[in-house]
Amino acid sequence: MLAGSANKSLDSIINNTENNKNLSFDFNTKAIDSLLLIQAPIEEVYKAMGMNADAGWFSKVWYSQILKFYKEQDLGTVLKSMLDATPIALFVLLPIFALLLKVFYWRKGRYAYHLVFTFYFFAFLFIVFNALLIADFIIDVPGWIDFLIILSTFIYLYIALKRFYEQGWFLSLIKSGIITFVFLSMVLPIALIALGMISFMFY
Repeated sequence: MLAGSANKSLDSIINNTENNKNLSFDFNTKAIDSLLLIQAPIEEVYKAMGMNADAGWFSKVWYSQILKFYKEQDLGTVLKSMLDATPIALFVLLPIFALLLKVFYWRKGRYAYHLVFTFYFFAFLFIVFNALLIADFIIDVPGWIDFLIILSTFIYLYIALKRFYEQGWFLSLIKSGIITFVFLSMVLPIALIALGMISFMFY
């Protein structure tokens, strides 16, 4: 039931972004259309898109994906590819979050000790956000309830850090706040950008 509801919600999001033909590109689309119409060599198409003649492997793959996306103009496919890669992103974020804990609790044990806490905390996040996803699929959950649920994850982290590392309430509050801020403002955006690029490169 969990997977089925999540898939239905995902399909709904993707369907709302499919077949969007009003996207803008930073190259001359008319020139590209003309080259594609006469079936010009792919190198000429890439050159018209702005690729340098001495471009390396990465640039060629990048322009190849841009051209593929231009032909399809299907945001839903890219979004689905990105969501499919989310478990990989979580797998990468786990050790990074554990590393943050190691920095703030460097006297509290080896890295594996912090990794155990991270596994439990991310499992909690997974359960909460999946439940929220299902609830949003079934009923229209008010925004203030969504906010309270998200806030509860911080409160859970605060209490969990206090009990797991056995430090004072005030010190745990400061550390949980800094860890959350660093993770959400630096680590998570970088991970999302990287995930988006990887998904775009291989969709």
